[in-house]
Amino acid sequence: MKHLKPLFPFLAVLAFAANMHGQSVYDFYAVAPTGQTLYFKISDSAQVSVVNPRTNNGDSNYVAGDLVIPETVSYCGTTYTVTSLSTHNFMMGTFYNCKTLTSVYVPNSVKTMGDYVFGYCPSLVSVHLPDSITSIPNMAFEGCTSLPSITIGRCVRNIFSDAFLHCYAISELHLLASVAPTVGYRALWNIPDTARVYIPCGSTSSYAAVPEWNNHFSAFIEVPTYLLEVSVNDETHGSAEIVSHPTCDNPQALLLATANEGYRFEGWGITPGYQNIVTDNPLTVTVSDDMTVVAYFAADSTGMREYQSYFGQETTVWNAVGAYYDCPWENYLIRIAGDTVVDQQHYKKAEYSNVYWRGGYDEQRVLEYDLLLREERTTGRLWGRYADEDEDYLIADMSLNIGDTFYMRNIYGTIAYTVQDTATVDSRRIIVLGTYYGEILRFVEGIGCTDMGYLRNAFSLGCPLVCCHKDGERVYHNPLPGFPEDDCIIRAVGIDEVPADAVRVYSRGGDIVVEGADGEPVQVFDIVGRPTANRALRTGIYFVKVGNRPTRKVAVIR
Repeated sequence: MKHLKPLFPFLAVLAFAANMHGQSVYDFYAVAPTGQTLYFKISDSAQVSVVNPRTNNGDSNYVAGDLVIPETVSYCGTTYTVTSLSTHNFMMGTFYNCKTLTSVYVPNSVKTMGDYVFGYCPSLVSVHLPDSITSIPNMAFEGCTSLPSITIGRCVRNIFSDAFLHCYAISELHLLASVAPTVGYRALWNIPDTARVYIPCGSTSSYAAVPEWNNHFSAFIEVPTYLLEVSVNDETHGSAEIVSHPTCDNPQALLLATANEGYRFEGWGITPGYQNIVTDNPLTVTVSDDMTVVAYFAADSTGMREYQSYFGQETTVWNAVGAYYDCPWENYLIRIAGDTVVDQQHYKKAEYSNVYWRGGYDEQRVLEYDLLLREERTTGRLWGRYADEDEDYLIADMSLNIGDTFYMRNIYGTIAYTVQDTATVDSRRIIVLGTYYGEILRFVEGIGCTDMGYLRNAFSLGCPLVCCHKDGERVYHNPLPGFPEDDCIIRAVGIDEVPADAVRVYSRGGDIVVEGADGEPVQVFDIVGRPTANRALRTGIYFVKVGNRPTRKVAVIR
C-alpha cells in the first residue's frame, strides 16, 4: 500500500492520562491524517513522541486500519516535530497489541523507536520505515505473524534482540545498508531460512561475515538499492508496471504502460534527468539514482464526442470583474495572444490586463504573455499556469458528473468541491460546483469557470466572469442578476471608447457608499438578486445599480 506524506500539520486536543507512578503518559492527542487518534508526549520545546495511552500491558488495541503518522503536529500555538515512537512502560510500545492495525507509514522526521513498537500486531502486513531510523529495537515486530516482508533502511546499524521473533510469514527481507547490521539474540529466529534476502550490490562479503546472517539464510541476492517508483497520472485511464528490474550487472529497467478502453498512452514523465515527455512504450531507462516515472494517459477521441474549444479561431477574450474593500471596481481582461510549445505540450499564450474604475475606465496592463493555457477537447479539461511555473493546474473539467470532486486552487491552498448538478443550456454542458463566498461556481462548456479569479493571484477565486468573446463575437454572458449586458466592457467597442463616469461605489464597514450619483436612483441587491438596504450589511458580495449605469459589484467585510 502506498501512502502520500502529509503536507500540513494537524490540530491537537489536550488530554491527560496517568501511569502506575502517577506521571503523565501523554500530554495531548490528535487525529491522524488517516483518521485514527494518536497520543503525544512533549519531549522538548520543539519535539514530541507518539506514545501508547494505555497504563498497563493489557489490551492496547486503540489504532486500527491503515495509519499515516504525521511529521508535525500543532498544539496551543506551537508546531512540534514528531521524532520518536516511544515506550513508557514494559511492553507498552507505541502500537503494542494493536490487533487490527494493517499498515503504517512512518515519516522521515522519526529518528528512534522504542521496544515493542509494533509488537504483537497480528494483522500488520505493510510497514514503511524511513532512512532516518538507525536501529530496530528489542521486540520491535515480535508477534507480527502476518507481515510478509520488511525493508530495513540504509542507515540501520543494529537489529536488537527478538526484533522479528515469531514473524513466521516473512518471505522477503530488503536490506539497504551496504555494511551488515549487527543482530541480537533471537532477532531472526522465526523468519524462515528460505526467505529471500536482498542486499546492496557488492555487500555479500559483509553479510557473510556476520554469523547471524550467514548461518540463518541459505543465500543472499545482490540488487541495486536505488528506488524506482512507477505510477500513472490517473488510475482510471491505465496502468504501468516494471517488467524487468535493474540488476547489479545491468542498471537498466524495462517499463510498460497499458491504456484502459477509451484512453491512449501519451508518454512518460521522468525525474530526475529528463526535461521532456518520453513516448517510447515499452521504455528502457537506466537507473543510477532514485527515480520517479509517471505514465500519462488521455482520453482517446476515436468515436468519442469532443467538447467545444475554449479558444476561438483567431481571438479569445474573457472579461471578469472584482471589487475589494475600500478599493476601486476592477475589470480583468484575459486575451489569447498566440501559441507556444513547452515540454512538448501545445499552449495558448494569454495576455493579462487590469481595467480600473476611477471616474472612468483606464486600462493598465500589469502582466503580458504571463499565462499559459492548454485544453483537452475529449474531456473538456482546461489547464493553466504562469509562464515561470513548472506545474499546470486543472481549472475546468467538463467530464465531471454529479458527486465527483474537483479540487480548486486559490491563494490559501486547495478547496474541494463536489459537483451538485449538471445541465445542457444552448448546446453547452453546464457543471454546478457550489458557492465560494456567495458566488455560484460553474464550468461552462467552451467558456471555462464562471469565476475567473484562477487567472489572477495564483489562480485564486473571487472574480466572476461577465462575458466571453471569440473572434469578435460575444459567445457568453453571465446570466446571474448582478451582471447586466452593460457590464461587459468589451461588448462592441474598444477600451478607449468606454465613456467616463464620475460615480464611485465602495464599502466602508457594513455600509455601501455611493459618491457622485447626483440624484440618480440607487439600487442594492444581494448575491441572489434580492433588493436590500445599503447600510448595516453583513459580510458578503452585493451588487449596486446607479441609474442606467453598469452594475457594480462590492465586497462588504465587517
